[in-house]
Amino acid sequence: MDLKLTAGSGCEGLGLCAKVVDRFPESRILVLTTFADEWLVREAIREGAKGYVVKDVDLTELLRAIRAVYRGEGAFDSRTASAVVSWPRREPDAEATGQITPREREILCLLAQAR
Repeated sequence: MDLKLTAGSGCEGLGLCAKVVDRFPESRILVLTTFADEWLVREAIREGAKGYVVKDVDLTELLRAIRAVYRGEGAFDSRTASAVVSWPRREPDAEATGQITPREREILCLLAQAR
């Protein structure tokens, strides 16, 4: 699944991922996108994706990721794997760290599109 499904937004794939997994819990979604942003990798996982690879990954790596996700395993390319590895076991409260929440980021994405 790509995270940018239409010309208007770069975030709607996350919502679709969540809806698919909610309706079909056995789904195994692999995100294939141009965005290697750490926040997007983490959000995709939170929304139920089993893997995340960037579109310019080589064919061998892409096939490995597809097969791993099909088996129910996680799959990440070298750039996105670092986001998963560095993810704290329990994330600190966004307000306490001064960071924005996922919902706040989603709203900012929508505001940026409305320019």
